[in-house]
Amino acid sequence: MLVLPLAAEGDHEQIVDRAGSWLDNGKARQIIPWEVLAGSGMWWSRFGGRTKQYSIELCPRGPIDDRDPVLWAVVRDEEPAAPGLPRLRYRLPLPPGSQDKVAAAVRQYLAPHLWWGEEERAPGHLGSPDVSRRPRS
Repeated sequence: MLVLPLAAEGDHEQIVDRAGSWLDNGKARQIIPWEVLAGSGMWWSRFGGRTKQYSIELCPRGPIDDRDPVLWAVVRDEEPAAPGLPRLRYRLPLPPGSQDKVAAAVRQYLAPHLWWGEEERAPGHLGSPDVSRRPRS
């Protein structure tokens, strides 16, 4: 099991274990199970010259609850990463220096044919959550 703070989210943690990738927002915890994924990989982009920002992309096979109280903030709607993958996916930003540990942990549990590897993206690839998806209290 790997536990680490989620980059840019002060009280958030990402937990990777045999069941899936968990997100803990300090109030509640939700899982993205490995068996629902159609693909996963690591993206990175340059930030301020030399610095790289990394994320793990988790692409589910079917529909996702984009208004989940824990997961909504990591849902992104973009062109599919590869043919057959969905537009909606989970993007988990990684703390600096953690990318190798996280990639190893994900690859330990994810079916090997679902890992597409590491890819460079345009600067600012982390994006921002779509606030219209924020659950109503």
